[in-house]
Parts: sequence; structure tokens; C-alpha cells
Amino acid sequence: LEPTLFRALEQGRPLSMEPRPIPPSIEDFLDSVWRRFGAHSADHLSRQLKAHPPYRDAWEKAPRAEIPLSAMRAFYGTRTSARQGAPELDNVLRPKVMRSHTGRPVSVSKWLPPAKPSGTKAED
Repeated sequence: LEPTLFRALEQGRPLSMEPRPIPPSIEDFLDSVWRRFGAHSADHLSRQLKAHPPYRDAWEKAPRAEIPLSAMRAFYGTRTSARQGAPELDNVLRPKVMRSHTGRPVSVSKWLPPAKPSGTKAED
């Protein structure tokens, strides 16, 4: 949807761009977004975004108007199902899937030690 970015990258990645390492938290976020939306074409995603209120409101103001960050935050930053057309945040940030020793995909979650029942003595 950003015409300047589209024009800059329409021929592919510029050769003069040096990649920089991405912090793990950002890489996890981007992987989650890719898992949720990577199967869709750019046209499909553009049609979906154009149906969302932040885009529609900016377009009604003036074609190619900037979408205010506050409008994006108000629409995409909530966890309510009242936002028609926007995916739930839990649908975007899916749990990380890893592979077992046999190659089978398995869901993983952070391990936490079991809660110690009250009234028991700690062993040294």
C-alpha cells in the first residue's frame, strides 16, 4: 500500500543494501506474521487492508492521505471481535512450531517449574 516502498523494491532488493541482524524478539514477531499471512497474495492482502476502517477513513479524506498511527492503533491494537475484518491478535501471533527428532511438527511453550505446594519444606 505504500507507493514509495513499492517503487523502491519493485525490481527486487537493491544490491547496495547490506542486511543487518534482527533481534530474536522481532524475528519471532515477523515469523508469526509470515505464518499467518504468507500464503496470501499481495493483491489479496491489499484488498483486505483497503476494507479496514483506517484505510477507508484516510481515503475518504483524500486519496493517498497518510493513515494516522492513532487510527491504526485504535483498530489493530484491540483484542475485541468488534473489529470487523481485522484478525484477532492471537491468530497472528501463533505459538512457535518446532520439529521433533523425527521431523514431526510439535507446538512448544515456555517451560515453568511446577508450583510448590504451600507448607512443604525445601530440600537442600
